[in-house]
Amino acid sequence: MEHVSDDDESEEDKTKGTCATMWHLKGNLIYMVCIWGLTCLYFIITNIQYWVTLYLIDSLHSSTSSAQTAFAILCVTGPTAGAVASGPLTAYVGGYQSKNAMKLALVLAVIAGLVAFPLAIVDNFWLFCIDLWLYLFVGGMLVPLITGTYLANVEEEYRTTASALANIIYELFGCAPAPYLYGLVQGATGGSKSKWGLATTLMINIPALILVFVGVSY
Repeated sequence: MEHVSDDDESEEDKTKGTCATMWHLKGNLIYMVCIWGLTCLYFIITNIQYWVTLYLIDSLHSSTSSAQTAFAILCVTGPTAGAVASGPLTAYVGGYQSKNAMKLALVLAVIAGLVAFPLAIVDNFWLFCIDLWLYLFVGGMLVPLITGTYLANVEEEYRTTASALANIIYELFGCAPAPYLYGLVQGATGGSKSKWGLATTLMINIPALILVFVGVSY
């Protein structure tokens, strides 16, 4: 008779426990809409981080030094300021467990969509930078807000797996494919000077907004 060690049984139990947790989480609507909404946001932010310097140089005709300086300032100050502002604002509406948290997320998602709309149209370097900073600021508010909301709506014993699964989805469907798909659009619409890569990226705000709306309606 084949002997099965306690370690093997323990690993098997852990695997079964993880699969059962993932199966349980898929039925949590707030969790699902939050992680897929954040995946949309990470898709957009990844493309901004990866491509916006070249966009400033090739499409808005700024100098390399100006583009690099603007990129550094925008990508550090915008999300940081948003994250700092997110905590007090979330506390003001009742915290992550409050139904007002998803309503606040919806308001911020609408603002993000409105702010994002002019980015692919604006031709002025400074107007683009101001608009992009506002978008990154609102995005910086949304990330901790939505993350805290989905964790607050997951049972405590499932939170570790829920966080790990969320990060896998962010990477696989948000961060990893974003630069490649942006490049495909650019290549198909005129090359480095095309604005369609950015425009297509910003359209991902639409499914993100729909997902947050579903979460509010739940």
